[in-house]
Amino acid sequence: MFGSDKSTLLKLLQDAEVQRAIIAILETEERRTELPVEEENAALRQDLGAEQTAEQSLASSAELTIVEQQEGASAVKMDARKSSTDDAAPEIVAAEDESDQGKKKWHKKYDELLSQYEALQKECSVANDKYMTLELAHNTLKQQAVELQQSYQRKTTAYDNLHAQFTSQQDSYDAMRRESFSFKQRYEAQKDKYNKIAAKLKRVTSVAQKSSADCQALQQQLQSAAQLQQQYKDDADQTKEQLQGQVQDNQALREQLAQRFDKGWQLYEKYGRVSANTRQLLGSVFTGTDFMSFICGGAQNESLSKIWDVVKYCLLHDGYEDDAAILWNIFEYCLQLVNASKTQTIYEIAKVTQGDAFDVDVHTPAGNSRAQGRVQEIYLQGYINVYSHKMERKSIVNIG
Repeated sequence: MFGSDKSTLLKLLQDAEVQRAIIAILETEERRTELPVEEENAALRQDLGAEQTAEQSLASSAELTIVEQQEGASAVKMDARKSSTDDAAPEIVAAEDESDQGKKKWHKKYDELLSQYEALQKECSVANDKYMTLELAHNTLKQQAVELQQSYQRKTTAYDNLHAQFTSQQDSYDAMRRESFSFKQRYEAQKDKYNKIAAKLKRVTSVAQKSSADCQALQQQLQSAAQLQQQYKDDADQTKEQLQGQVQDNQALREQLAQRFDKGWQLYEKYGRVSANTRQLLGSVFTGTDFMSFICGGAQNESLSKIWDVVKYCLLHDGYEDDAAILWNIFEYCLQLVNASKTQTIYEIAKVTQGDAFDVDVHTPAGNSRAQGRVQEIYLQGYINVYSHKMERKSIVNIG
């Protein structure tokens, strides 16, 4: 009746209006098959009551004869109706049987639909339980994946830092190891030489009694050996002092490196809070997003001018004041990195104070400044190449 679509059948059976309509159809079919018999019996009962009333009212009247005639006619009429009712009885029985079969058919279909509805309802409940279980497992796995990714990023950063420190210390260790190996070789050579001289001295001593001249020669050789031994000792002490000095220098370098990169790490974390537009302007300086790319990108000579220009951009545009403050600290740190990679200081931040006379070679007036006068306010300090005496970027000031 409703097709093979289970979802459509389920929705129809859940609708209360559809259920009431099915029950109403069954009740209407039942009343339709019973109505002809009930109407016929009601008509017979009405006629019989009317005849009994007429018989009682005319029992003592003079018109008894006429009433008897009417009674006879009524009896004939009742016989005819009874005969008609008896003739219609098989049809009524057949109609009642057909009505019972129809009701059974409709009840059977209703029971089948109800059974299908209950089965589908159970399948939906089981599927819903499985879906909730899978959804819970999915959320758990998703959370674990996020936690693993975060842990992996933290460990990767820590590994890169440790690897850089290990590489630096490994280079120092290799240099000390080579020096120690060279010292050991010299020691072995001196030791072999000393052993040979000692053996020779022993042989000479055995014949010293035979020749005083040989004894004097042997004494000279012995003195020479003593001098060599003292020289070896002096060399050993000097080498030991050199090694200790190198150890102290390496320790100082490690401490300086730790301090320098500790500040670099702090600035790297602050750089992550800079706006996306500002980071895009520095895309050619900090090409990567990791700490190593941050340090390597900032340690280049040409990076200084690019960072300084972006600081100027942030100061001249509203809403970038925080970016300008962070980038100025990064600029100062990168300037130190560049100088540290050279044999002497190359770049310095230009010295400018309030009250200085305006100098076109050193100062750049701000947009609302006068053309001449003295420095009243410093917006951005420039920087200079002290090796070539070139003003790389002029200081931006307000002239009053």
